[in-house]
Amino acid sequence: MKSGIIIAALVIVLCTTANTEGLVEAPDLQKWATEATPPSGVTMRVVETEFGTRLEIENTRTEPTSVVLRELETPGLSDTVLRYEALMGSAGLSGMAYLEMWAVAGEDAWFSRALDDPFAGDSAERHTSTPFFLQEEDTIDQVRLGVRFEGPGRVTLGNLSLSTQDSPMLSHGMAGIVGSLFGLGSALWATLACFFAWKGRA
Repeated sequence: MKSGIIIAALVIVLCTTANTEGLVEAPDLQKWATEATPPSGVTMRVVETEFGTRLEIENTRTEPTSVVLRELETPGLSDTVLRYEALMGSAGLSGMAYLEMWAVAGEDAWFSRALDDPFAGDSAERHTSTPFFLQEEDTIDQVRLGVRFEGPGRVTLGNLSLSTQDSPMLSHGMAGIVGSLFGLGSALWATLACFFAWKGRA
């Protein structure tokens, strides 16, 4: 039983282990607030809270609004997983708000939004993130980090970061093969255990 658990844990580690590299870590929030160009009806400022320094974004617009906080040049970036993360809280939100990231290639742009982790009303600060999966044939020139409002309200952001994650040590196909072999071996092990138990030898 113990050996089976160890093998399962090894398979999981091999299939998920990856190297990460930070593109944005511990940004200067004051610089972000002064250099950003928010749409009309949106204001940004840096505030001190009990949890530390935070970027506060106040939105008075009633229509869905994307607020870009930072544009990063990433020429030739491909074959990686981008992950945009932050500590986020909300106050007086009508509708929802969530992290939003855009991947830009020339005239084309695609977004990734943390739709699985929206904020509404008054929400305590928590960690949230959204990924963007770039295939080998996908190459982008720029990444835009921001937040999306579906209605008026206020959010705070802290510990903002953007990182890239290398491909796993095992490809998805290899991971499937390893998983299948492990499952087959477990089935054979269980069959033998039942057989010897029936014979009174296990």
